[in-house]
Amino acid sequence: MKNNNILLNILFLAAFLSFASCYDDKGNYSYSEINQVTISFDEEIYEVGRYMELVITPNVTFSMNSDHEYEYLWVVQTGRALAQNDTISRERVLKTNINIKSGTYVLFLVVKDQNTGVSFRKDVALSVKTELSQGFLFACNNGGKLAIDMLARKSLIVDDVDNFRLIKNLELRQNLPPFSAPKSIRYSMVDVMDYMIDPWDPAYSDYINSIITDGAILHLNEDLEISTRTDIHINATIPFPTPFRPENNFNFADEEYVFANGDVYWRSSGVTEEYFVAPMNTATEAYAVYPDLLAFSQYGWNLHEKVLFYDVTNKRFVAQKSGDKFLSAFLPPASGPDFHNIGKEMEYMRGPAYNNNGYAVVRGVSTTDRDLYVFSGTNALTATATVYSLGTYPAMDQAKFFEVSSKYPYFYYATDTEVYQCNYDLGVSTVVRVFVADAGKKIARMKFNRFTPDNTYGAGVDKLLICVNSEGGGDSDCGELHIYTIQGANAAPVKFGTFSGIGRIVDVAFKEK
Repeated sequence: MKNNNILLNILFLAAFLSFASCYDDKGNYSYSEINQVTISFDEEIYEVGRYMELVITPNVTFSMNSDHEYEYLWVVQTGRALAQNDTISRERVLKTNINIKSGTYVLFLVVKDQNTGVSFRKDVALSVKTELSQGFLFACNNGGKLAIDMLARKSLIVDDVDNFRLIKNLELRQNLPPFSAPKSIRYSMVDVMDYMIDPWDPAYSDYINSIITDGAILHLNEDLEISTRTDIHINATIPFPTPFRPENNFNFADEEYVFANGDVYWRSSGVTEEYFVAPMNTATEAYAVYPDLLAFSQYGWNLHEKVLFYDVTNKRFVAQKSGDKFLSAFLPPASGPDFHNIGKEMEYMRGPAYNNNGYAVVRGVSTTDRDLYVFSGTNALTATATVYSLGTYPAMDQAKFFEVSSKYPYFYYATDTEVYQCNYDLGVSTVVRVFVADAGKKIARMKFNRFTPDNTYGAGVDKLLICVNSEGGGDSDCGELHIYTIQGANAAPVKFGTFSGIGRIVDVAFKEK
């Protein structure tokens, strides 16, 4: 990449010098009034189904009457660099079928005066969708087998409770192989480095759903079909130890990590299709993430060089060596911060979230002996921890799920039947009960969705997801999703909507594209 940058700089300099040498000011000037062209659209954003026809009649006006001829170019910008096939029409009124991948793009019209060569451009947003483009995807347990339901967004523009449609049993419709005992579901981005096209073009990234089951990780592409390129069981060059623990898997940037029996397995999704290699360390401790890597720098190439994860065996945090590319086990010196050796069980771990901090919930011998750790800093080795005691919070001895907001300093916890919100900056007096399940129903999951860096459903970041199952009855339609929109100023969340008829929910993730 460095050599490419040097080459680009040389080419740019040569072009500049050539332009300068061709410019010869002879003092002869000829001016003519330019016919100004104004372009506007009736909508701020246009939406179309993939493979469906898109029709747009632009509003084009001219500042003066003219017999000039004009060229019209409609272009969909699918990446950072324009490609030849990005031009989809040369007619004034756009009428064409759209067959690009689902997502949100920049569509623009260029009107060029053929006589003067002057061009005018106007941009508008274009959302391309399929039936499965966006929505809440559920990993459900149907008699011990994996079932997949989806609350699909009928429109990518509208955001209200009536905009969702329940699609049942996608695993049957998509002809997925049977899997047992679903555990969790995640949504993440995996870069595809295709150097024959454009390695830095986000249009060539894969957005995958990773469904974690008892003994397998099922990767689905944007059409919810099996993604063989990212399936670790197909591509692995080494056998995994037994028992394999896929619940400790996570995707990070364009790489994937798996913790199993004390070893760290890693694979890059680069152009060479590097596969999992092990071990990354020789330690005998069993490591885990709950449920994500705890990082202290949200962006940048060296994000994975600033991490902190958890040693289950010795009940301590393990920091990664600064500047070490891979996840090498490294214990801080005895004089280091005392939060590295907590002596308590880990129940929850997340980072980065609000204020780019890391978060963890740990438990001592008693169920009421719980603490919230808020890590701040730019490096795992030097991060400082503020500890909040949770022992006096209502029903804390029954808490099973924990979560933090990425937008506000709010901490959430849930029992089998209740969900609470508290502002850890202000203390326990700000605890608010958010939700109470109906009789005979139990909370199965409480979380915020982990959106990808370039999510197209920005409003979803503020939505708290509470999954509830009826304890009686069958597995096919006993699940409910309750969505709350969180508020600032320490206010209680506002209910967005409730959806029922879902299968027995194990986990939920929002599918963006």
